[in-house]
Amino acid sequence: MTDLLTRIENNQPIEAQELFDFVVAAIVKQGRPSVGDNDRCLYRGPDGLKCAYGHVHPDSMYSENMEDCSIGELLKLNIIPKSLAPHLELLDDMQFNHDRDVFDEGFVGEFLICSRRTAMKFNLKPYGETP
Repeated sequence: MTDLLTRIENNQPIEAQELFDFVVAAIVKQGRPSVGDNDRCLYRGPDGLKCAYGHVHPDSMYSENMEDCSIGELLKLNIIPKSLAPHLELLDDMQFNHDRDVFDEGFVGEFLICSRRTAMKFNLKPYGETP
């Protein structure tokens, strides 16, 4: 089976649950938000950090010009891979969870609490729960 990022880059269909699980796992593993100067959230931050959406946006499609754009603006600019387009509301919600003002040791815990709400909102299985 081809990995999720390759399928996104090749515009192949993906499921909401696998997208959700991938992003939450990536943020938890990263352990901190992707922020730059003045605690500004970034799609691609220092030290290889990525925000929620940044983890699924193909490197081949990334440009520093994206940093000043919302996910909705990226869609208008046709910078969103087609396989992610059906999941923009989910990704926007997860992006909001990442961009909260919790940039200390409480970040991962707060992100997981918010992600649980996101799972409920989108009828997804919360991260880490077995089927």
